[in-house]
Amino acid sequence: MKTISLSLAALLLGAATACRPGADTPGTDDGLRLRLATEVLPFADSDGSRANLEGTGFATGDRLRIKIVCPYSPSTEYGESTWGNSFDSFWLQKYTGSGWGNLEAADGCDINGDLNYSGSNSVSLLNSLFPAQQTPYVFTATTWSTEHRFVDKSGNTVLQYAPVFHADQQDEERYRASDLLWAQTVMQTGTDCVFLQFHHVMAALQVTFSGHTLGPTATLTLEGMPDIDGQEVVVGDRYAWASKSNSAYNYRQKSACDVAHHGKVLGIGVNDTAADSSYTCPLTGCPNPAATGRPAREAVPNTATYTALRTAGGQTFRCMVPPYQPATLPLLVLRDGNHRWDFRLTEPTAFQQGTLYKITLQLPDTP
Repeated sequence: MKTISLSLAALLLGAATACRPGADTPGTDDGLRLRLATEVLPFADSDGSRANLEGTGFATGDRLRIKIVCPYSPSTEYGESTWGNSFDSFWLQKYTGSGWGNLEAADGCDINGDLNYSGSNSVSLLNSLFPAQQTPYVFTATTWSTEHRFVDKSGNTVLQYAPVFHADQQDEERYRASDLLWAQTVMQTGTDCVFLQFHHVMAALQVTFSGHTLGPTATLTLEGMPDIDGQEVVVGDRYAWASKSNSAYNYRQKSACDVAHHGKVLGIGVNDTAADSSYTCPLTGCPNPAATGRPAREAVPNTATYTALRTAGGQTFRCMVPPYQPATLPLLVLRDGNHRWDFRLTEPTAFQQGTLYKITLQLPDTP
């Protein structure tokens, strides 16, 4: 387990102690400081065991957006607002290689919509605050990779810190960005430590070719996949309804769901500027967010082509895929120079979130 310290906010009063074995202890000059321990669970492989697919920890530069709500308090409690520093009151953090810290102007994000690169809120804004209410806090955290910026019909700037999916995953950075991690924990007032256990909400496909040795330019594509390139992936949150920040293009509108869809991929976020609102468009074969009471909309078609990440000069390819159950299984196309092989998948018949599917395919010794 990877344990880290997050100087997110001095939200709670109490001694700074490790809340998981091996957690580091903040320095004595920090004063009040919320302790955060995190763990990234590996994918479950298709055989039912645990498998490491380079997804068991954070890398330098990874970003978190953290939503804090008090669902059973009618008023806005300390920690639920960033005082206008960020849109939708997200606490924004980046992994530095040894821990978590605030975003800085050098990270290239506007954050507050003033047309200048800036940093996320400093912990000093919360050092003198103490939450007195006795209802629970809910921490919901997701990785994110892209700052979406647009102007609404009234001319107002809107920023969204979006976990974006990439159809072309040949680059490791785009592959990792497509691997959305999600965590949530409920905690009582008065603790100094929060533990977030991150889950992979996407599925992963690993294809290994045996027989013919592939050349250095070999590529693998998957045809007939959900068309979500460049789109924000939305995960259901049963507590999103309680977010005190409730703008027209809010996390609350897109992520609110019933218990059955909690922690599951609902679809992709769509910004409808004409209607001055956001909504979630479901994927064909994925849970339909219309179950939350919002009107049903046309689902995303399975017409896209994904390009997989290749291990360094090897015979294995990896690709992140959203959880869904296709009516027609994808077509795998391997290209190596002027040679091509087509393989229609016969299994899995459905891609379950957090699961790694490992497939081995035999190639002829000579193309």
